[in-house]
Amino acid sequence: MKYDAITSNGMGYNALARRLIESIAGRGEACRCFVRTCAEQGSEVVLSCWSLADLGTLVHRQLAHTLRPVGLTPAQYRVLEVLLEQGSITASELSLHIVLEQSLISRTVQALYEKGLLSRMRSRTDRRNVSLSVTATGAELIGELQQPLQELQERLTRGIPPERLQDATQIIEAIIVNTRQP
Repeated sequence: MKYDAITSNGMGYNALARRLIESIAGRGEACRCFVRTCAEQGSEVVLSCWSLADLGTLVHRQLAHTLRPVGLTPAQYRVLEVLLEQGSITASELSLHIVLEQSLISRTVQALYEKGLLSRMRSRTDRRNVSLSVTATGAELIGELQQPLQELQERLTRGIPPERLQDATQIIEAIIVNTRQP
């Protein structure tokens, strides 16, 4: 599918999308059309939901491949990462920071607990509340993964100017927020 070069506001999201897709999949046709210009909407950028899903799938595969040698899934890594950033929080609070179904969060937390990478602490005042936190072993593993994950990020975003990546990140974050709205 043909990609439009630059949107009416000059941001060049179409070129950015093409480069993201090409860097992840090795060829532009991996996704139907990440971004396209719609003449009937005054050349506004329209993001294809399917293309975003395809991009997510491609990135997830790359993350899984990078994390596999240490026995983590992308979901497990993300839980540990959020817990390191947030400190000790409940599973409900964790669900506000990651895009996972509650049942998957529970299974992920259990797997990390069994691996000794996460600890659970029941509240003394309300036994229903359980705080989650990363163990020293979990924090050490996250530290060891920084280099290979940085290399993956650099490979996936090779040739894309930082300001374009920042724009893309802001758009994706806005879409995530919008999906959580009724």
